[in-house]
Amino acid sequence: MNRKTITLIVAAPLAAAVSGTLFWRWVSNRQERPCPPWLTILLENPYMRAVASAESILARLDLGPGMRILDAGCGPGRLTIPAAQSLGAAGHVTALDIQPEMLRRVQERAAESRCHNITYLQQGLGAGALPANSFDRALLVTVLGEVPQKEAALAEIYTALKPGGILSITEVLPDPHYQIYSTVRRLAVQAGFEPGKKWRNGLAYTAHFLKPDQGKLSVAQLGAIAETLVLPLYYRARESERPDALIRDNAAASAVQRLAYDFSPLANQTEQRVSTMLRARQCDQIVSRFLAEHPDGVVVELGCGLDTRFMRVDNGQATWFDLDLPEVMVLRQQVFGEEVSARHHLIGQSMLDCDWLDRVQAEGKRPCLFIAEGVFPYFDQTVIRELVLTIQTRFPNAELVFDSTPPVMEWASSLHPALRTTQTRVRWGLRSSQAVLDWQNRIQLLGEYHYFAQPEPRLGKYRWLHLVPSFSRGFRVLHYRLADPETGA
Repeated sequence: MNRKTITLIVAAPLAAAVSGTLFWRWVSNRQERPCPPWLTILLENPYMRAVASAESILARLDLGPGMRILDAGCGPGRLTIPAAQSLGAAGHVTALDIQPEMLRRVQERAAESRCHNITYLQQGLGAGALPANSFDRALLVTVLGEVPQKEAALAEIYTALKPGGILSITEVLPDPHYQIYSTVRRLAVQAGFEPGKKWRNGLAYTAHFLKPDQGKLSVAQLGAIAETLVLPLYYRARESERPDALIRDNAAASAVQRLAYDFSPLANQTEQRVSTMLRARQCDQIVSRFLAEHPDGVVVELGCGLDTRFMRVDNGQATWFDLDLPEVMVLRQQVFGEEVSARHHLIGQSMLDCDWLDRVQAEGKRPCLFIAEGVFPYFDQTVIRELVLTIQTRFPNAELVFDSTPPVMEWASSLHPALRTTQTRVRWGLRSSQAVLDWQNRIQLLGEYHYFAQPEPRLGKYRWLHLVPSFSRGFRVLHYRLADPETGA
């Protein structure tokens, strides 16, 4: 066989596929048509696996046993089969497609894979035929643009989802029916959904939309702030499910159930959860030691968010102040049902607005500990320095506990999975604990804890960070005494 013949054999199928694609694109530009069965190679190929794999789409949905999934416009079953397999016998997938040939292919693949938890529906979207409040998740993967009545289709899916259910929409270039995110978001919100997480890689995106649970508390009004609140809360809730939990927080587990929020993107962040719990555990231990030495002391938690440290370590004698923005404190009271008491005070105010210091100072000259977990790195150093020196002046000999990140995180924070999820950026990376001592010569370092340097097997791939000093020693919890700037006592 000569080279020319081999070239023809290879080129002929490729040319046919390209011609078919161009023809379908030409037809699609004139009317909305679903991808025909003879072009399913456009749905299942190395390119699709690279930019929008079934595994990545499903992993973001936090699927669990017993869930019911709607794969709308299922095609040949690229997501139907792995979804059915991940749910187990107790779960169920409904494969919906308007083309009988597509459903036949799904059935064949299901038989080969021995998946018996799939129902097949030959129908389009928008007719209102789906049962109400029946599905935990719904998938629309490169489908929405093919649907003539998009508003009616999304309204039907909204009705079919259970309260708190998630609609996952994926769009991939160069699909001729590609829908830009702004259009998808507008249509979803119009149908009643709340926008959730979004992932984008330049060639494809997946966006989640949440059906609100009227019996749950919405955090949508907090915008980006909501992300920073729910991440540590969810981590503590998931950690509490383990028999070997680093932190036990039943209040967090209950709070997660009260929030109307798409937690699914956080489900697989195991190493991030463990490192965050190691940090929180160390902070808890420092506060507990302080209260053991000063049972009637004062603890002030700066940027408390939805943290439950008061519930975890309170000794029944200390006075505690939880401080955060007004809108955060309103949500906090709704979530935990906290009430102000003689010992537990809730202050809705920015930590940078130092009027709150007067309320703390009213407690008299008692030992004070100020703690800021997961807060200081997201402010400029000059702002934090001014705050710390103000606290030192007003509360001489107070103790200060906070966590820090290495300077490299100022530019690398966008690569960190947890920070990318919350869309936050590190603005202050601390090179050395000595840098804080240089702010004022009366500040004393009491302790320094490097949580990535610990032999914790559950850190997974993060265990190897101890081999990189800038990381293993850069992520730490720092404990200082703000000695009297006048006397040094």
